[in-house]
Amino acid sequence: MVGGARGRGQESLGLIEADGLGVDPGPVSQFSDLHARLPLTFQRTGTCTFALLVKGLEVGLEIRLQYFEACPHWRLAEQRLREALADAGRPETEVRRQRVETPTEAAVVGFGGSPTVLVDGRDPFAAGSAPEGMTCRRYRTERGVEGAPSVTQLRAVIARG
Repeated sequence: MVGGARGRGQESLGLIEADGLGVDPGPVSQFSDLHARLPLTFQRTGTCTFALLVKGLEVGLEIRLQYFEACPHWRLAEQRLREALADAGRPETEVRRQRVETPTEAAVVGFGGSPTVLVDGRDPFAAGSAPEGMTCRRYRTERGVEGAPSVTQLRAVIARG
């Protein structure tokens, strides 16, 4: 259950309370026993994503595809990403598109070039010295340098998810 309390001049504070967790004897029946051992950190960013692995049951994988419209490779990256998700048994996972339209926006979001795949907010293909901005990105794949990660690379990233 999520709720909040607000006084005059105070911000609302979100509260999360375990409401019947662990009562259904399914694959997550041990969750109520595990949750006390999960370190959770909350930041005031306006979004909240939970990723848990509970006895083989994964939930909460967030995938975002950053791109700019003129990039010739972002659609290939999206197609390969959907194929990798299907191969991993996760075809229902939502791929959120984030179109980056200006150099200022690219700097604000830390855009690593088009296309960029973010998994749970992290760029698994980031290179420390890679420039940020409105550029086409290149990936080293098993077939050489390409404009999008390979299905094999994406499948490995999803498995680590």
